[in-house]
Amino acid sequence: MLALNIEVTSGLHAGAKWKFNHGIVTLGGNANSEVFLCDDGIPDQCLKLRVHGNRITFEEISSDVRFLGQAGKTPSRVIYAGQSMTITCRQVQFTITANSESGFLWSKFTNNGARFFGGALELVRSIGPGTVMAISCLFGLMATTVILFFGSANFSESQAFPAANLIENPKAIPPPPAPPVADQLLRVVQLQLLQFKGEQKLSDFDVNIEYEKVRVSARGSMSRMQLQIFESLIKRISSDHGRQIEIIATLSLTDEQKAVDDIEVAGVLLGAQPALMLRDGTRLFVGASYQGVVLDQVSESGLVFVGSTRYELPL
Repeated sequence: MLALNIEVTSGLHAGAKWKFNHGIVTLGGNANSEVFLCDDGIPDQCLKLRVHGNRITFEEISSDVRFLGQAGKTPSRVIYAGQSMTITCRQVQFTITANSESGFLWSKFTNNGARFFGGALELVRSIGPGTVMAISCLFGLMATTVILFFGSANFSESQAFPAANLIENPKAIPPPPAPPVADQLLRVVQLQLLQFKGEQKLSDFDVNIEYEKVRVSARGSMSRMQLQIFESLIKRISSDHGRQIEIIATLSLTDEQKAVDDIEVAGVLLGAQPALMLRDGTRLFVGASYQGVVLDQVSESGLVFVGSTRYELPL
């Protein structure tokens, strides 16, 4: 059986390891990925791998992915038992290794055979079948010439020329030192707060990191319902990281929320055309605009106004 081992050597998840034995494995910034990386700028999917038989296939590769030690060459899309690759995606570096979990001689023989034929197929694919045929013909012609020359010439000794020194493969770029644990936590919390901003579509909300004070600060305005969601998020983050970092939030209600809070309701009319009666005598039907918000729903339980977000006003 072949096992796919993934080890992150730099980034927020430096030192993390994963192991998979079969199926499709995705790696990227999507929370549903088998290997989830929450570093800034990481695409939703860096790699899509398939573990099957005695090989691992790269089915999809992001344009942000770089294969170290293979500059100027087309990276192989297949690795076999005993092989590994060092890969970077933006600021994250990780190593992918294919390990055989069977120690039997037959397993080793099949792995070596598959690796040899797989490498031959990759070579043919990269240079083209026509080029391979041309090279084969050239080697055949050279072999024939050498046989004819040495068969007819009489000589007593020959001098061997020293082989040219082989150029060593470039060493993999060492990963940058991992940032302190506190700095990593600050960035993780900042990312969670920015995700909340995007989900709630907040325009007035900023998140800053103060590394010297080991603090994350948030400032902005939101509706009362969004404020309740934010408080739940802060409680969850504080229970996880409250002892390592400090979180400070300075928040206020939006102007729309204040306008909704100031509405003085006298009563409601239900029926085919529900309406809202205000204390100043104004009658608002569903769809009417008032104080910058639109009346969206009138019911026995309460009212719903819509502006930059939904505002529920219980009766």
